[in-house]
Amino acid sequence: MLRIFLFLSIIHVSNALFCYNDTMQRIQCDPASLFCIKFTTGNVVTRGCSGVTLCYDEDPWCYPINRTGGIESQYCCCDQDMCNLSLYYQPISLLIFIVSIIFLGILQ
Repeated sequence: MLRIFLFLSIIHVSNALFCYNDTMQRIQCDPASLFCIKFTTGNVVTRGCSGVTLCYDEDPWCYPINRTGGIESQYCCCDQDMCNLSLYYQPISLLIFIVSIIFLGILQ
């Protein structure tokens, strides 16, 4: 019985989310943070952890761009480890992907 207790005491089970921070380092979020977040304001990008206050409805996605004083800002939420590197698909990247799939289909 003591062996089982000792074994279980050294196992660390963590459900905490891991996200990128501003310096692109991996950080462990506190248990209340259910999302990784990425803020973009003009050319400045901020990354970190967030709870449901900003990422409402537990909906992992990008929220509308706000334009204030000519500066665009947007924030994106996601719920997987290290997912706040880039949270949207560039239209040209999607186009290249689709053309590649079509081209590979033609070659076969």
